[in-house]
Amino acid sequence: MRYRAIDYRAVRRQISLSRVLNLLSFKPAQCRGDDLRGICMLCARLPAARQSRSRTSFAANLRRDVWYCFACRQGGDQLLLWCLSSQQPLYAATKLLCHSAGLAIPWLPSSQPP
Repeated sequence: MRYRAIDYRAVRRQISLSRVLNLLSFKPAQCRGDDLRGICMLCARLPAARQSRSRTSFAANLRRDVWYCFACRQGGDQLLLWCLSSQQPLYAATKLLCHSAGLAIPWLPSSQPP
């Protein structure tokens, strides 16, 4: 079975980190301009012994669409955060993200003849 290719750059342009954080119900503990801090939603799924005790271990910069957790030492862009949060591979997670955001999936033009 052959999958259609998703235009991941278009998804990143259309769905900001701010939108992903809203979809994940992230509630920041601190806000300073484009910088947010709060509890990491990825750490919350870890066993209690490994969870972060800090209310500000998760940092996000909304202008650059990047995030980092100082507790679980993971970071990246909005697609990686959605993948890790949904526990799905990139292709499936991106389709789910587009659906959750109410956007059509931006497919790359097919290189195969119809």
